[in-house]
Amino acid sequence: ERLIPCQDRAGAWASPRPCLMVLDGRGSARLSQLGAMAALAAVRQAIEKWEPELSALLDQSPPELAAVGWRGLSQMLYHVAASEQTKLAGWYEAKAGEFEFTLTIGVVGTTSIGWLTVGDSPLVILKNGILGLTAPLEDAAFANQTTFVSACPSGDIGLRGGLIPTKGVEALIAMTDGTASRLIHLQKQVPAIAVAEIAKGLTSGEWPEDQLESMLKDPSWDRVTRDDRSIALLALQMPKPETPVQELPAQMPVESANPERASSTADADVSTEGARFSNRLKLKISGTWQGFVSCYRGRNFTSAFF
Repeated sequence: ERLIPCQDRAGAWASPRPCLMVLDGRGSARLSQLGAMAALAAVRQAIEKWEPELSALLDQSPPELAAVGWRGLSQMLYHVAASEQTKLAGWYEAKAGEFEFTLTIGVVGTTSIGWLTVGDSPLVILKNGILGLTAPLEDAAFANQTTFVSACPSGDIGLRGGLIPTKGVEALIAMTDGTASRLIHLQKQVPAIAVAEIAKGLTSGEWPEDQLESMLKDPSWDRVTRDDRSIALLALQMPKPETPVQELPAQMPVESANPERASSTADADVSTEGARFSNRLKLKISGTWQGFVSCYRGRNFTSAFF
């Protein structure tokens, strides 16, 4: 059994607009789970703060203008995440590198979906019934040559990203590399059949939670990886004609990473609390988005609807 805490963090929420995020702390960094935890909260706050800009980019702008704007906003989100490492380094009197992590984000708009990734956590898109990756996975990502979000980068920061037309998109699925080791075929660059089953459950509104838990707990994973396994999902669910769409308030518990809270958890397993929420946002499309987050660490499994 691992003696270090889970270094993965994941989030998915529907308001003020559907977003998902996964972060995977650098394995050799003893406090990377705190960096991932702090960045998850900080980036979400930034996304909410920049809602007017996101609305202009992802809901209204022509694709060419939106692409330019999204590149700039992606760099800003990167720096928001990286700045948390600097803050934590001061609080813990440690090097900023001890808090490094990978980062993958998807933000949904009525016209475009913005995505960005640093490192080896893939984002899968289900569009018009076809699964695909937003960016190819590289062999280097699975050979201890992963790029991490860094407060002190040397050279290229490794930020990849872009826009995808929202029309036809049914689900987004982001996962850390521990999960991807079995759910993504590296050579063929295609998601495994299990990903299609997950997406089908999401879009039908019948989420196979027990099946996912059993899958992530399956001992056969240990033959492939002993890494933490996390996944964040968003699915567009079409309302039934006889069932009106309702907007519910979004409340996602966000862990604090301030010195007082973090100092008491530095040597413990800090993780998202297992809780259920059903927050839905009605966009200018005939459907609602629902998110799901799950993490497996050691012998503990948590899942939460947001």
